[in-house]
Amino acid sequence: MCFSTWLAGGILKVVSGGVKPAPRITSVSLSGITLNLTATNGAASGQYVLLGTTNVAKPLSQWTPILTNNFDGGGNLNLSTNIINPSVPQQFYILSQ
Repeated sequence: MCFSTWLAGGILKVVSGGVKPAPRITSVSLSGITLNLTATNGAASGQYVLLGTTNVAKPLSQWTPILTNNFDGGGNLNLSTNIINPSVPQQFYILSQ
């Protein structure tokens, strides 16, 4: 979102609405079949979707939604979920909001 106003002397002032950076996974750990993630930069209390794939080269539109939930009021996330399949040798994750 941008706003513009004319100042005296014909100067145009453009003010950005402050686009927040994309959510960022800050740590990942495994415990058996439990995936533990922490993340920052989410929208305060905003919804996120954890996407996963075994092929990191796939476009994001082809990644599988694994779960949906909300960031906390500060835009942070502490997630523990039993989604690891030991028969799958590699899995990639990304947060989408």
